[in-house]
Amino acid sequence: MRKPRTMTALLALSGCVHVACAHVAGEPGRKGKMAITTGQTNELQFEFSVPYRLKSGEDLEAQVTLTNLSTVPMRLNTITLQSGTLVLRFKKTDGTPVRTGPPPLPTRDDGNTGRIVLGSGQSAAFAYHGSDLFPGVDLENGDYLVRFVYRNGNNTYHDWTGAIETEWLSFELQR
Repeated sequence: MRKPRTMTALLALSGCVHVACAHVAGEPGRKGKMAITTGQTNELQFEFSVPYRLKSGEDLEAQVTLTNLSTVPMRLNTITLQSGTLVLRFKKTDGTPVRTGPPPLPTRDDGNTGRIVLGSGQSAAFAYHGSDLFPGVDLENGDYLVRFVYRNGNNTYHDWTGAIETEWLSFELQR
Protein backbone atom coordinates (compact mmCIF):
# COMPACT_ATOMS: atom_id res chain seq x y z
CA MET A 1 0.00 0.00 0.00
CA ARG A 2 1.35 3.42 -0.96
CA LYS A 3 1.89 5.94 1.76
CA PRO A 4 -0.38 9.02 1.24
CA ARG A 5 1.40 12.21 0.26
CA THR A 6 0.57 15.54 1.81
CA MET A 7 -0.57 18.12 -0.76
CA THR A 8 0.76 21.68 -0.80
CA ALA A 9 -1.80 24.19 -2.07
CA LEU A 10 -0.91 27.52 -3.66
CA LEU A 11 -1.21 29.13 -0.26
CA ALA A 12 1.27 26.66 1.30
CA LEU A 13 -1.48 25.07 3.32
CA SER A 14 -0.60 22.26 5.67
CA GLY A 15 -2.16 18.88 4.96
CA CYS A 16 -4.10 16.74 7.36
CA VAL A 17 -5.11 13.13 6.96
CA HIS A 18 -8.79 12.15 7.06
CA VAL A 19 -8.71 8.38 7.46
CA ALA A 20 -12.50 7.96 7.38
CA CYS A 21 -12.70 9.64 3.98
CA ALA A 22 -9.54 7.94 2.66
CA HIS A 23 -8.09 11.16 1.30
CA VAL A 24 -5.45 13.70 2.17
CA ALA A 25 -6.85 17.22 2.27
CA GLY A 26 -5.41 20.63 2.92
CA GLU A 27 -6.95 22.99 5.39
CA PRO A 28 -9.37 25.35 3.62
CA GLY A 29 -7.77 28.60 2.56
CA ARG A 30 -8.20 31.45 0.10
CA LYS A 31 -6.93 32.04 -3.39
CA GLY A 32 -7.90 35.49 -4.66
CA LYS A 33 -11.64 35.86 -4.09
CA MET A 34 -12.16 32.10 -3.70
CA ALA A 35 -12.28 29.80 -0.70
CA ILE A 36 -10.37 26.66 -1.69
CA THR A 37 -9.49 23.17 -0.46
CA THR A 38 -7.37 20.49 -2.11
CA GLY A 39 -6.47 16.88 -1.58
CA GLN A 40 -6.15 13.47 -3.18
CA THR A 41 -7.47 9.95 -2.94
CA ASN A 42 -6.64 6.83 -4.97
CA GLU A 43 -4.38 8.84 -7.30
CA LEU A 44 -7.13 11.36 -8.06
CA GLN A 45 -6.32 14.92 -6.99
CA PHE A 46 -9.14 17.36 -6.31
CA GLU A 47 -9.39 21.10 -5.94
CA PHE A 48 -12.71 22.52 -4.76
CA SER A 49 -13.39 26.25 -4.71
CA VAL A 50 -16.25 28.67 -4.12
CA PRO A 51 -16.41 32.51 -4.00
CA TYR A 52 -16.32 33.57 -0.35
CA ARG A 53 -18.49 36.67 -0.81
CA LEU A 54 -21.74 36.76 -2.84
CA LYS A 55 -24.57 39.23 -3.40
CA SER A 56 -27.13 36.49 -4.18
CA GLY A 57 -27.40 32.72 -4.28
CA GLU A 58 -27.53 32.92 -8.07
CA ASP A 59 -23.98 34.35 -8.04
CA LEU A 60 -22.62 31.13 -6.57
CA GLU A 61 -20.25 29.25 -8.84
CA ALA A 62 -18.59 26.32 -7.12
CA GLN A 63 -15.95 24.45 -9.09
CA VAL A 64 -14.13 21.16 -8.68
CA THR A 65 -11.14 20.11 -10.74
CA LEU A 66 -10.10 16.45 -10.76
CA THR A 67 -6.60 15.47 -11.93
CA ASN A 68 -5.23 12.00 -12.67
CA LEU A 69 -2.00 11.60 -10.64
CA SER A 70 -1.35 8.06 -11.84
CA THR A 71 0.90 7.05 -14.72
CA VAL A 72 -1.91 5.29 -16.58
CA PRO A 73 -5.24 6.51 -18.01
CA MET A 74 -8.07 6.81 -15.47
CA ARG A 75 -11.73 6.34 -16.39
CA LEU A 76 -14.21 8.46 -14.40
CA ASN A 77 -17.94 8.01 -14.07
CA THR A 78 -19.19 11.62 -14.32
CA ILE A 79 -22.94 10.92 -14.23
CA THR A 80 -23.33 12.34 -10.73
CA LEU A 81 -20.50 14.87 -11.17
CA GLN A 82 -22.61 16.71 -13.73
CA SER A 83 -25.21 17.77 -11.14
CA GLY A 84 -24.39 20.00 -8.19
CA THR A 85 -27.54 18.87 -6.39
CA LEU A 86 -25.98 15.38 -6.21
CA VAL A 87 -22.42 16.29 -5.15
CA LEU A 88 -22.70 19.49 -3.09
CA ARG A 89 -23.91 19.72 0.51
CA PHE A 90 -24.90 23.07 2.00
CA LYS A 91 -25.60 24.24 5.54
CA LYS A 92 -25.68 27.44 7.52
CA THR A 93 -22.84 28.00 9.97
CA ASP A 94 -25.22 27.07 12.81
CA GLY A 95 -25.56 23.59 11.24
CA THR A 96 -29.02 24.07 9.72
CA PRO A 97 -29.13 22.17 6.39
CA VAL A 98 -29.82 24.22 3.26
CA ARG A 99 -31.87 22.38 0.68
CA THR A 100 -30.99 22.52 -2.99
CA GLY A 101 -33.37 22.05 -5.89
CA PRO A 102 -34.48 18.58 -6.92
CA PRO A 103 -31.90 16.18 -8.35
CA PRO A 104 -32.07 15.30 -12.03
CA LEU A 105 -34.01 12.25 -13.14
CA PRO A 106 -31.75 9.22 -12.82
CA THR A 107 -30.32 7.74 -16.00
CA ARG A 108 -29.70 4.07 -16.58
CA ASP A 109 -26.01 3.31 -16.19
CA ASP A 110 -24.98 1.51 -19.38
CA GLY A 111 -21.25 1.66 -18.58
CA ASN A 112 -20.50 4.18 -21.36
CA THR A 113 -22.72 7.22 -20.80
CA GLY A 114 -21.07 9.91 -18.67
CA ARG A 115 -17.60 8.36 -18.81
CA ILE A 116 -14.42 10.30 -19.48
CA VAL A 117 -10.84 9.06 -19.61
CA LEU A 118 -8.13 11.22 -18.11
CA GLY A 119 -4.59 10.58 -19.26
CA SER A 120 -1.75 10.83 -16.78
CA GLY A 121 -1.67 14.42 -15.49
CA GLN A 122 -4.90 15.40 -17.27
CA SER A 123 -7.72 17.24 -15.50
CA ALA A 124 -11.47 17.68 -15.80
CA ALA A 125 -13.32 20.65 -14.29
CA PHE A 126 -16.97 20.78 -13.24
CA ALA A 127 -18.79 24.02 -12.40
CA TYR A 128 -21.98 24.28 -10.36
CA HIS A 129 -24.12 27.44 -10.60
CA GLY A 130 -26.36 28.84 -7.89
CA SER A 131 -29.23 29.34 -10.36
CA ASP A 132 -29.25 25.55 -10.95
CA LEU A 133 -28.74 24.65 -7.30
CA PHE A 134 -31.41 26.95 -5.86
CA PRO A 135 -33.95 27.46 -8.67
CA GLY A 136 -36.57 30.03 -7.72
CA VAL A 137 -35.18 30.32 -4.19
CA ASP A 138 -33.65 33.52 -2.86
CA LEU A 139 -31.21 32.56 -0.12
CA GLU A 140 -31.27 34.89 2.87
CA ASN A 141 -28.27 36.94 3.94
CA GLY A 142 -25.86 35.07 6.16
CA ASP A 143 -22.91 32.75 6.43
CA TYR A 144 -23.01 29.36 4.70
CA LEU A 145 -20.86 26.26 4.35
CA VAL A 146 -20.53 23.97 1.33
CA ARG A 147 -18.64 20.76 0.69
CA PHE A 148 -18.09 18.51 -2.32
CA VAL A 149 -18.92 14.81 -1.86
CA TYR A 150 -18.32 12.20 -4.58
CA ARG A 151 -18.31 8.44 -4.11
CA ASN A 152 -17.97 5.65 -6.62
CA GLY A 153 -17.69 2.18 -5.16
CA ASN A 154 -18.87 0.33 -8.27
CA ASN A 155 -16.02 -1.14 -10.33
CA THR A 156 -18.31 -3.10 -12.68
CA TYR A 157 -17.27 -0.93 -15.64
CA HIS A 158 -13.61 -0.45 -14.56
CA ASP A 159 -14.15 3.14 -13.48
CA TRP A 160 -12.09 4.91 -10.81
CA THR A 161 -13.36 3.95 -7.35
CA GLY A 162 -13.01 5.89 -4.16
CA ALA A 163 -14.53 8.62 -2.04
CA ILE A 164 -13.92 12.35 -1.91
CA GLU A 165 -15.40 14.43 0.86
CA THR A 166 -13.83 17.87 1.08
CA GLU A 167 -13.52 20.17 4.03
CA TRP A 168 -16.42 22.59 4.49
CA LEU A 169 -15.77 25.89 2.71
CA SER A 170 -17.46 29.04 3.96
CA PHE A 171 -19.08 31.78 1.95
CA GLU A 172 -21.04 34.87 2.88
CA LEU A 173 -24.20 36.09 1.19
CA GLN A 174 -24.62 39.82 1.77
CA ARG A 175 -26.80 42.06 -0.41
